[in-house]
Amino acid sequence: MRRYFLAYAWKLLLLRGIMATLFALVAIFLPAIAFSTLILLFGAWLIFNGILTIIGGIRSRHEDPHWWIALLAGLVGLLLGIYTYANPIVTAATIMILIGIWSILIGIAEIIFAIRIRKTIEGEGWLIAGGVISVIFGLLLLANPIQGGITLTLLLGVYALIMGLFFIILGLRIRKMANKP
Repeated sequence: MRRYFLAYAWKLLLLRGIMATLFALVAIFLPAIAFSTLILLFGAWLIFNGILTIIGGIRSRHEDPHWWIALLAGLVGLLLGIYTYANPIVTAATIMILIGIWSILIGIAEIIFAIRIRKTIEGEGWLIAGGVISVIFGLLLLANPIQGGITLTLLLGVYALIMGLFFIILGLRIRKMANKP
């Protein structure tokens, strides 16, 4: 059983590593294109998910008195997906603005929490520092949401490159183990 698992596991890990590395190269060297593609994939997912939710809502109308909620959620998802395709830049900016606002709120909450616990626990300075970083990050996203999205895509590319190389190395090492008698 172990040998059978290793015989196919290494291939999956290697494939994951190659795919992550390919995405990483696009995200690092063409971050604007990668960011735009991610937004369009998000739109496609909204459309697909919306259609399936609408179908599920309609099919459950005889058994579920609240079937219309699924229908409504599906319609909203479908319309948001269509809007994403019609206005990808606005969608991208909106997502980054929401992340920026969220980051600022989280940062403020972290700072307040750190001040409240300062007499109870040592090291609250780390939480304050994290809160300040969150606020700064949020302000930077709000200042230029599209550039923020491109920068986040670049960072995602670096992460994907590291993980891709990790999975390639792991896959090759497991292949070596699988081939041992």
